[in-house]
Amino acid sequence: MRWMTVLVGAVAAGPAWAQVGFTTDILTGVVVDPAGAPLADVLVEAVSLDTEIARSSRIDGSGRFTILFPDGGGQYRMSAKAIGFAPREAVLIRYADEDRLVWGVQMTSQAVMLDAVEVQGRAQINPVRVPERPTPGTTERSFTTDLVTRLPIDAEDLNVLATLVPGVVPIDATDSTGAAFSIAGQRADANAITLDGLTFNAGSVPQEAIRNTRIVTNTYDVSRGRFSGGLIATTTRGGTN
Repeated sequence: MRWMTVLVGAVAAGPAWAQVGFTTDILTGVVVDPAGAPLADVLVEAVSLDTEIARSSRIDGSGRFTILFPDGGGQYRMSAKAIGFAPREAVLIRYADEDRLVWGVQMTSQAVMLDAVEVQGRAQINPVRVPERPTPGTTERSFTTDLVTRLPIDAEDLNVLATLVPGVVPIDATDSTGAAFSIAGQRADANAITLDGLTFNAGSVPQEAIRNTRIVTNTYDVSRGRFSGGLIATTTRGGTN
């Protein structure tokens, strides 16, 4: 008796499954432009008039759309929208036992006023650095990268770059010392070289990475110290990928 009860329940469930599949409507069609070519990036929406449930599909380059609507009731309010085209609407109704409802749409061009977009930003974490201005009592000359690249010199050699400023005297290299420069008749070790404000005693920086180079031959700025001659202050560009 228990076996017969289970069997009857299984047989009774069969028609219910068939009914669910039978009432699934397939809404399909093609959207074209005024010239009849398939139109892409169109939003097609279907709203069931019985349940008020909405389903949508975004059309690709083929211009075709397909929306599956289970238990939708057979009556649908269709709409197609695309930027630059007038919206289109229609009502699809299922007749008899058909399960495929076809809607062919031809859009017409129309200027569309889009909603305003408000863009908000915040201050840069690393703002663009402004080259330092001469301090009172300072005699200096500034060299930008564009200016240096046009000069017939090795711009990566700061000793050569410093000799372009009046009052700077080059010192040739010897067997035990390298090339240097003298300002106001002082020794070469009385000068200072900085890179982005830090002491830079050796090496070179490629010109592609340099924003500005300042040659200071006379300064009374109390914020700078530990040298009595001249100052070569180099500032680098901001980093990129």
